[in-house]
Amino acid sequence: MATTRLKDLAAETGLHVMTVSRALRHVGRMRQETRQRVLDVARRMNYRPSAAAAAMRTGRTGCVALLAGARPEDSSLSPAALLALSAEVARRGGYLAHAVLPAREASSCQALLPRLLARRLVEGVLLDCTPEQAAPLKPFLRRNRIPALLLGQLRAAGAAQLDEAAAVRAAAQLFERIEDKTVAR
Repeated sequence: MATTRLKDLAAETGLHVMTVSRALRHVGRMRQETRQRVLDVARRMNYRPSAAAAAMRTGRTGCVALLAGARPEDSSLSPAALLALSAEVARRGGYLAHAVLPAREASSCQALLPRLLARRLVEGVLLDCTPEQAAPLKPFLRRNRIPALLLGQLRAAGAAQLDEAAAVRAAAQLFERIEDKTVAR
């Protein structure tokens, strides 16, 4: 089945593509009947906005990367904290992409970069690894102005892992950094 595009909706409704776009985004002035007609046609034609097109238009992907060390003992997140973190990212309109950092044998910083970072698909990074594993990534993150947070530093003294509340706070801190970066542009 082919993907429904804005121009397909425009052809079906007899409206200009920009009018359809504004109706779908609920911006601009237009008659409520026109907006509702566009929404009804979009629903009937199973229209889904293109995340890639939105990212190009806004410069935002909504993606937060959780980069984990390859060894389970390096993790700061309990399963419950991981679920709480995922839920908080989703509540804030984003989604969590998980990648495992390669083993230390990799010789160059480029080899350590997960594709998510190398392709600049993320807005922020949560590092669930040791400070030593995070160290080679920090210059890249700074140079590319990607906000990052090392989860291990947020653990309570003596705690083996973050609890759910701390995971939610971590997501909130990262989103604050992401928003600050957006404002600073």
